[in-house]
Amino acid sequence: MREYLTSSSKLPMFRSANGLVIKLKCAARRGVDPEEILQGTGLHASDLDDPEIFITPAQELLILRKVLDRVDDPQFGLFVGRNYDAVVLGKWAIAAMYSTTVMEAFQIGMRYMDLSHTYFQIELKVHGHKAYLTLKELMDLGRCRKFLHESHIKALHQLCSGILGEPVPLHDIGFAFAKPDYARVYQEIFNCPVRFNAEQTVVIFNSDYLSLPMPQANPLTKKIYENECKRLLQSLNALETTRDMVYRNLMCDHEVF
Repeated sequence: MREYLTSSSKLPMFRSANGLVIKLKCAARRGVDPEEILQGTGLHASDLDDPEIFITPAQELLILRKVLDRVDDPQFGLFVGRNYDAVVLGKWAIAAMYSTTVMEAFQIGMRYMDLSHTYFQIELKVHGHKAYLTLKELMDLGRCRKFLHESHIKALHQLCSGILGEPVPLHDIGFAFAKPDYARVYQEIFNCPVRFNAEQTVVIFNSDYLSLPMPQANPLTKKIYENECKRLLQSLNALETTRDMVYRNLMCDHEVF
């Protein structure tokens, strides 16, 4: 099996609050008051109006646990994943959208993964006509684990299908958690065989898709958004002190919340 691409193996100490905004909006549609959720977290709703505000994974997971405690919907992760698209995911996803090929879009995504809302290292491998997109946890996700696996996979599939203008057919999905009571819903959403208790969460699709041209390819626009990504990465890195980096390394090995 040939390894093509791998994102960073370290979780950034800071991240955009944009992903949190999406989760809070989805929670509000389930009857949860965002202001109530943010109490005691060091954040206020007005803070989230700034598109370039940075928060820590600790803050986000604290808020997410409070959301999950209040949302009476075991399928909430799948629901949240449906609400992501390139614009919502940020400038790195928009740069990917304007790439020349699907493979180049993955390269952009991996290069600027620190600007995403992920808690995973993402690997893309190819074996024959099958491509394997694998999620590896970068820290102990605690009781947010199933939600994050579900929402990430649904969001990734939603993003790829939206950019290409058609649903991307999948060969198979393996989820690294136990089979839930609503397992049949996965079959309906992804239209492919779905396995549970997998060693790692993985999506398998036809590798021929990697060579497809992107329908909105525009090298100039891609470069503009790539430059924005570089600027945001510099801002992100400037926030990290030596102490922060030591903390981050410890956080990737242990649940610290």
